Amino acid sequence: MDATDWLAAPVPALIDHILATHHVYMKLQLPRLEAMLAKVLQAHGDRHGETLRELTAGYAPMKAELDAHLLKEERILFLMIRTDESHCGGVHNPIRVMLYEHDSAGDALVQMRRITADYTPPADACNTFRALYYELSDGARPAPPHPP
Repeated sequence: MDATDWLAAPVPALIDHILATHHVYMKLQLPRLEAMLAKVLQAHGDRHGETLRELTAGYAPMKAELDAHLLKEERILFLMIRTDESHCGGVHNPIRVMLYEHDSAGDALVQMRRITADYTPPADACNTFRALYYELSDGARPAPPHPP
């Protein structure tokens, strides 16, 4: 476990950590979960299609929004912070957008938790189905509140 005090760390180090840890993780996990969901829908759509189609309908836009969010952080927000850009309202506007997107993704996770009855796989779920719910539930843990 990383013992770094990120509240006291230099901002460039924090940005590097976010990119290397969270962005890399999300860029690997989001497409992998999308593929798992498609596989489970194909295999179990006849028995659990309504739930899986609703789950897909929530996951797809969340994934698209998160993909765009990661790019905006990398190409706009983090670049502005690193170069100390202060025109057009500085970093406040991009941060406001990022917070909205974080909340939007959180709302999607809440809906997916509801759709799946708290990620409870059906009794006839295969290992992939169970793994999908397990992986999605890990990402659906409540996030800590945003700092003021």
